[in-house]
Amino acid sequence: MKNLILTALVFGSMLSATAQDKIKLTIKYKPQTSYKQTATQETSSEVIYEGSQEIMDMLAAQGVSNPTKSKESSKTESVIVTGVANKDEFPIQIKYLAVEGNDNAEKLAGAIVYGKNKAQKFKLDSVTGDLDGMVKEMLLSTLQSTYDQLFIPEKNLKVGESFTQDQPLVIPLGPMTMEMVIRTTYTLKNITGGKANFDLVQLYTMSTEVEGTEMSGSGEGTGSMVYDIANEFYSDLNTIGGLTLNMNIQGIKMS
Repeated sequence: MKNLILTALVFGSMLSATAQDKIKLTIKYKPQTSYKQTATQETSSEVIYEGSQEIMDMLAAQGVSNPTKSKESSKTESVIVTGVANKDEFPIQIKYLAVEGNDNAEKLAGAIVYGKNKAQKFKLDSVTGDLDGMVKEMLLSTLQSTYDQLFIPEKNLKVGESFTQDQPLVIPLGPMTMEMVIRTTYTLKNITGGKANFDLVQLYTMSTEVEGTEMSGSGEGTGSMVYDIANEFYSDLNTIGGLTLNMNIQGIKMS
């Protein structure tokens, strides 16, 4: 009997070790489920102005420092609530619970974004809350691009393996729209305690041209992702990066 028990334990250990060598990465939202999210963001920037002496004198007269440096931080708490499924589609609501460090923080808290999830892709269509039309439009556009970026097709991976994904990101900037492509390489670092840990490497490229304005940029970043295997969702996602922008607006060069 002792020999049989020992054999079973050894065999069980072999199965466990084998199971921890690979995963099926399937990030998916499930119907009738709530996903609480806390997002923190810290941004620092430095803008250097170039132009004719007349333009530089004008900027100085307006109190514009050259270079202009700034730091900002924000924290947003929200919850995504999914509804009853109809085949591969179900409704979603993104409810803003608390917002700090945002120009529209007071009004954004309490806002609700509506849409649907079809085949694990979000399609957002409306916003309710005490926000003006332009802010609602910018919120919809930014959120849509963000959730498009977070979509990851199903992958079978072993520890040490990588995959790369290109995702477009559209950011409205007043009358302009900044279009960027984020190339992210995910590498499965290890699997422990029911969590798969990934290292991330990112490359950013952008190019936007509007009448009277030229904008280009590039950059890179790194990060990490923790994937909860049992819940088929990531429990933590962090990125840090730098982006260099070059703009030419009516004779004023900024970098």
